[in-house]
Amino acid sequence: MAYNSVNECELKKLHPLKKVISLLVYSCLAIYVIDNIIVYVSNYISGNSIDIKSNQQELLSVLVIVIILVLWSPSFIRYIKTPLLSVPRISQYIPNNVLKQHINSQNFKGVPESNLPNKCFMESENWYKINGYFIPKFLLYYCYASVSEGNQRVYSVEFRFLTGDSFTIIITGYKDLIIDRVIKQRIEQIRAQYHVEGGEKRNKVIKAFFKQYIEAGNNPFDLITDQEKAKQYVENLYYYIQHNN
Repeated sequence: MAYNSVNECELKKLHPLKKVISLLVYSCLAIYVIDNIIVYVSNYISGNSIDIKSNQQELLSVLVIVIILVLWSPSFIRYIKTPLLSVPRISQYIPNNVLKQHINSQNFKGVPESNLPNKCFMESENWYKINGYFIPKFLLYYCYASVSEGNQRVYSVEFRFLTGDSFTIIITGYKDLIIDRVIKQRIEQIRAQYHVEGGEKRNKVIKAFFKQYIEAGNNPFDLITDQEKAKQYVENLYYYIQHNN
């Protein structure tokens, strides 16, 4: 059975449950650190000396957890704040109800040339549905797949958007995955001569241009639903990049 609605994909991948578990784990770690800090501060204020030698292991565990929280916090906050995890990166720019209504109205079909079952790869007029994630066609400018060998092949398919964001989908269980080649052909057909390459420096320029686009009062939803507007956006972005290299 193919799950084509946003809510179905969210529930099938247990995104709401994973968010709750992540929040509980993060909260428990934070509470543990705060509780220990309060104890140490209270002892210090009351004049009680802290035996560092006997509390070495506990102090070390607090330090390790603090480091974990500091390193984890940016990705954790982004994860928790992402409204629809099955619509990666894009849902932060467009209201949930608008995205849900639009995606649920799409007619998704299999992609025969990909040699993949419908549960793994489908497409509609405006979207790809890949392994339970919805990727906007006209906002893509780059797609690349890498493979690692083990008990089974694991494919990491990276997508880069015209917002400056990127997302990687992990796909396993297939001998020869050509999904990136299929999508690259689609991108080339849409983009024509305006080819935009990736790279960390280039992504910053792309993100800056998208920010200007939003601040000018434009609706990013148009770039998903209107291919002509997306083409015009890419053309403008192409010349913007040429003057900001």
